[in-house]
Amino acid sequence: MRGKWGMGLLAVTALAGSAHAAAQTTNPHPPRVVSPPPPVYIPPPPIDTAAPGKTSLEEQIARWGAAPAQAATPAILLDKKEAKALRRKRNQDREQCLNSEKLRVWMATPKLEACDRVLAMAADASEGWDMRARLLQGRAVSLLSLDGDRLAMAALDESDAIGEAAHDSLFDLGVGLSNDMLRAYAMNRLGRADEAREILGRIRAARPYAASVVASADLIEVAAIDRTAMRARLAERIAIDPDALRIIFLVDLLDGRLPEADAVGEQISLTEPKMRGGWKMIGGLDPVQQVEREMIFQGLRAYVAAALGDMARADQLSKDTRTLVSDYIGEDPRNEQQRRISNIRVKEYLARVESSKGMLTIATGFDTIIGLRREVAGLTPKQLAERVTPLSSPGMLPALVEMLRQIRGPEQAEATATADLITREVVGNIMTLEAGDLGMLLPKAEALDDIPKFASAASKWLFSDGSGWSQAKEGDGSIRTVRYETLVGSRAMMEEMALLAAAQLAREEGKDGFVILSNRTFARQTTTTGWGGSSTYSSGFESQARIQLVDSANPPAPFTDQTARIITVSQIERDLQPRYDRYMAAKEALRQAKKARD
Repeated sequence: MRGKWGMGLLAVTALAGSAHAAAQTTNPHPPRVVSPPPPVYIPPPPIDTAAPGKTSLEEQIARWGAAPAQAATPAILLDKKEAKALRRKRNQDREQCLNSEKLRVWMATPKLEACDRVLAMAADASEGWDMRARLLQGRAVSLLSLDGDRLAMAALDESDAIGEAAHDSLFDLGVGLSNDMLRAYAMNRLGRADEAREILGRIRAARPYAASVVASADLIEVAAIDRTAMRARLAERIAIDPDALRIIFLVDLLDGRLPEADAVGEQISLTEPKMRGGWKMIGGLDPVQQVEREMIFQGLRAYVAAALGDMARADQLSKDTRTLVSDYIGEDPRNEQQRRISNIRVKEYLARVESSKGMLTIATGFDTIIGLRREVAGLTPKQLAERVTPLSSPGMLPALVEMLRQIRGPEQAEATATADLITREVVGNIMTLEAGDLGMLLPKAEALDDIPKFASAASKWLFSDGSGWSQAKEGDGSIRTVRYETLVGSRAMMEEMALLAAAQLAREEGKDGFVILSNRTFARQTTTTGWGGSSTYSSGFESQARIQLVDSANPPAPFTDQTARIITVSQIERDLQPRYDRYMAAKEALRQAKKARD
């Protein structure tokens, strides 16, 4: 049975979503995107299977060496050719050391060597005062992938010391928090979970409105705790990261907690924020996948309602599921009373009809398992497997696992054990954290120059610097998509500035709070095309939040029972606004000082 339902892991993970989706956008006007060069294959070395934490710091130093001391500025000047070659090599090594993409085990040693080569060089004033601290962090990431936990922590300590000497709050909230995340991960592996939990709590308190920072801290923590503690941790971040509701819903259903799953399902919105005109998602769900995801979610909700005995609501949810299909297909243009019907419109309609066949199979499958739920107690695991095998939608997996938990009789223990095994696989697939993934989770380095002036993008359309906030209204205007974009700055910074914009909009509309219905933050890319070909380059980050404006003392349904999800304007103005006001004041002071010097 495990093998028959293993394919459901992918679909369940897609439904759960993730706060760390690295989706990209691109301007659609260029006709093509440059294809990356083929990867160069480097044979991986033998993998060291020694358990982490089993070797001492001295043994790890003997194996990988301590962090190199920084060389003094060379007394002998190199000629131009030598200096250019040295700078090229330095830049290559630096980029390899600071690369935050997924780190395979066989890539860790070359990354460590690149970090050490740059660390051993004389400082380069053009790279910023914090470069050595960032390189030490890259060294720590490499060592954690090589199970050199104690030596990694030594590199983190040296990195922190550089930041402490500078007394720079931006360092503390960027590189400093990243160092703490890596330190907590190492401590978990060394059996120091209590210390790790304390560090992760401080990280969350430092940037409570940056969803990516809080989610990263949570992921590092839940990798070392049980599902009950994981659920509590997810529940605490729903206000800033409503995607957490999707994971909670799935885990509750897999564990057989139907009333809890029913209540959580009511709170989930799968409607994504609206993209700004001229941009599109790359790597996201296509229209068919979006409809199928919503159908699976509605089908699971209908199953839960039926299992709780509320057949009227189950029938309505099933009806809503089929409505999603008809809405996707749309009206047949051939039925319109026009003299000429576009062949393109007809072809597009027929293509939607064809692709909707799989959608109807999903709806039919959920109708079948809702009926099967009434008689499952009298079945054996084998009989249940035979009945569900013809069903084609892997998204039904959570419901099938819940049915296993309802089997009674001599084979109840086997059925429950199988359900527990599948649940562990699904939860592990969603929440497992490997050392090679750490770099993708870390907050990026921040500097004063990265902080754009807070303003509406519309207010500076003529002299835009590529930053600012914008909005899109829905219906009566109580629901809006708020976006903040910039060519510079970090993901966490954009998440916070989007909430500053949401608070400002709420205040302008006479509301004192808002609820985040869905959100996402992603790196952007722009592709340009000319006579010499095309090129793709980074366009910074964009954070989007689909929000509902509310009065916190008299919230609309369904938030009367979900007041913890309401973020008040006063909270943002108290906890977040002062920090950015200080940044702006510091930038202005530097500008005035430069003006005085000039």
